[in-house]
Amino acid sequence: MLDFRVYTFLEVCKYMNFTKAAEALHITQPAVSQHIRFIEDYYQTRLFSFQGKKPVLTEAGEYLLHAFSTLSHDQVYLKEQVLAMKNKHPSLIFGATLTIGEYVMPQFLIEHQTHHPDTALTMITANTHELLERISDGEIDFAIVEGYFDKTSMTT
Repeated sequence: MLDFRVYTFLEVCKYMNFTKAAEALHITQPAVSQHIRFIEDYYQTRLFSFQGKKPVLTEAGEYLLHAFSTLSHDQVYLKEQVLAMKNKHPSLIFGATLTIGEYVMPQFLIEHQTHHPDTALTMITANTHELLERISDGEIDFAIVEGYFDKTSMTT
């Protein structure tokens, strides 16, 4: 399990606003500041610089954002896999853009379920931007997309 302060950091990065992160987490803004300060003390570096009142990630903050996002996804994945072992039912959650999800995937899903009936398969259809966010947030394992997007944001 990840430390709860990691989730606070991820929310601040999502909104780039301490108050909005506090609202999303249902905690106070001073608590958010304390969580960020704890992480900064632990890693002995500043995670944010400020342009006026707007937080901007430092280089170390960018690095930790990527690492914590990966850890968050891995934690969700590990939990699902352990539950799948217990229940003997593997699961896979993925996304597809609307056209692919509607016209391409149905036949593949039917074939997959025919050969692997114990697998819990979930496909989410959405636009590319939303699917990439869901990958970053650890909500889906992968996405099949069409069109252009900033591939550098998806590198490991």
